[in-house]
Amino acid sequence: SMIGSIFVDVTQITIAALTNCSLVLIDSVYHSPEFLCTGNTPTIILRALSNVVQYGKNTPPKLLANISDAVNVLFSACNSQMAIGQSPTTTLTDNIRAVSYISDKYSGSNSCGNGAQSSLELFLNIKP
Repeated sequence: SMIGSIFVDVTQITIAALTNCSLVLIDSVYHSPEFLCTGNTPTIILRALSNVVQYGKNTPPKLLANISDAVNVLFSACNSQMAIGQSPTTTLTDNIRAVSYISDKYSGSNSCGNGAQSSLELFLNIKP
């Protein structure tokens, strides 16, 4: 994912460039999420979005809201492709932590929950 590779070190680009590249990635998620759920593509996308969030207080609030929506769209699309009995999918980045799984074998409903916390996060009482 060429766009995802731009976000490896977000401190090396301007906030305008970060915003524009983020919007391209978010737009890709909105318009074709079902094609982004193969291999390690979801992990690359989520890591890139996590790095944008890592930019901190300089990240425009509207961009943060768009990132949150894109993460939900991506998880919903990937969850809809899961099969009964499939192992849960775990995503752990610096700013995004989630587990996707089939929660009801009879209805086939999918769920997404918070991933496990590290010992340090538990000790510091950090809530996911």
